[in-house]
Amino acid sequence: MKKILAMMMAGIMIFAFAACGQEEEEAVLYNETQEDPSTIRMGGYNAPDTPDVPEELKTAVAEATADINGDVTYEPVAFLESQVVAGMNYRVLCREIRAMAADEKYAILTIYEDLDGGHAVTEMLECTDANLLLSDLAGGWAAAGPAVTDEAKAALNKALENLDGANYEPMALVATQVVAGTNYCILCRITPVVPDPQPGYALVHVYEALDGSAEITDTVDFTGIAQ
Repeated sequence: MKKILAMMMAGIMIFAFAACGQEEEEAVLYNETQEDPSTIRMGGYNAPDTPDVPEELKTAVAEATADINGDVTYEPVAFLESQVVAGMNYRVLCREIRAMAADEKYAILTIYEDLDGGHAVTEMLECTDANLLLSDLAGGWAAAGPAVTDEAKAALNKALENLDGANYEPMALVATQVVAGTNYCILCRITPVVPDPQPGYALVHVYEALDGSAEITDTVDFTGIAQ
């Protein structure tokens, strides 16, 4: 009788182990076939030590955008964030370069780098700022940064002193303009102070007068679906 019970228990254990192995195999197969690896999040986005775009990321942007649109070139301006997934996600601020374009158009691209070193654009947020014309002429906008200077941060903080309802995180200094004072164009991540907030990105124009006062003169949002 004891031998029969032992045999029955052994059979049950073998069946249980086989079932667990089958479930694990099915789970792995589901992940490989059903989920986009670029969305399998192992952690949140992290800011780099510097927004300067490394050469390898410039190459990744060029490879990922090669087939998007033949008449548009994406010039990396600032390295914003990275995220470890099944591979890597990189967020990069880029300037869209078009022949005969009169305005400055920007995009925040999410570049997915797979485990084999391949690159693809998985998300694009676009922003057109008709007021931001870069020029070498005196008084025109001049490309800056991408690191946000202490002067730009101070001007932004002054401009935000009497504004409530959202948190502004400066991520890159895009351009400056010398007028009767200084204009700053700063890329900010803006998070509304509400339950379950959905952060967004915008080019924030800050004017700092000669007397040290500052105000936000324009905010141009990036549009698209952010993950």
